Amino acid sequence: RASPLRGPQPSAATRIGAAENLGRFTSLPERTYSPEEVAERLGTSRWWIRQQVRDGRLEHLRLGKARIRFTEAQVAAIVANATVAPSPTPPREPIDTAVLGPTVRSLGAHRTRPSARRDGTEVL
Repeated sequence: RASPLRGPQPSAATRIGAAENLGRFTSLPERTYSPEEVAERLGTSRWWIRQQVRDGRLEHLRLGKARIRFTEAQVAAIVANATVAPSPTPPREPIDTAVLGPTVRSLGAHRTRPSARRDGTEVL
């Protein structure tokens, strides 16, 4: 039977099949988080979270056209994807500076100027 406003109605067999399929969804997430709650947990702005969703970079639940929610696993995935592991740096060998010796510039910089002797006397 068709309704002019809602279109064709599902048959009784279809409704029964849909009711049986509800058993598949027994593992719905216990708690979901809004973009604002996720932003607060991560210490970032809600704008950044929503922008990442718009760009398709964050896995999320979309309920309706505008309602965005995140499960605990999705929040953990955001943290895992944003975590940067330290890069291993090879140990450096000590540099022997004795082989370098003084340069002309360093010798000139440490030379005592005649106008400022250590004993405080001036050279004219």
